[in-house]
Amino acid sequence: MSIGWPFIIIDMGLGKTLQSICILASDHYARSKKYSQVKSPDCAPCPSLVVCPPTLTGHWYHEILNYTDTLKPLLYSGNPKDRDRYYYYYGYLFIF
Repeated sequence: MSIGWPFIIIDMGLGKTLQSICILASDHYARSKKYSQVKSPDCAPCPSLVVCPPTLTGHWYHEILNYTDTLKPLLYSGNPKDRDRYYYYYGYLFIF
């Protein structure tokens, strides 16, 4: 399992978002498959966190919906009162 994936943020149009989504989907799939085999808490599915500028959160959300059928994105944005409703969501890919 991967701990993290560093990316160089430079030019637009290089496919960094899609590459990141593919890595996340692959990691989630591998973890889920291993958990179904061994049932160890160390392999239990867990959420991922994507942190990006507010101008890109909607883009990330729609790209995940378009290119994966296994990730469940949750758009966590807005003012604190709006975000309170998401406090108890589990099993989602959080986009900040």
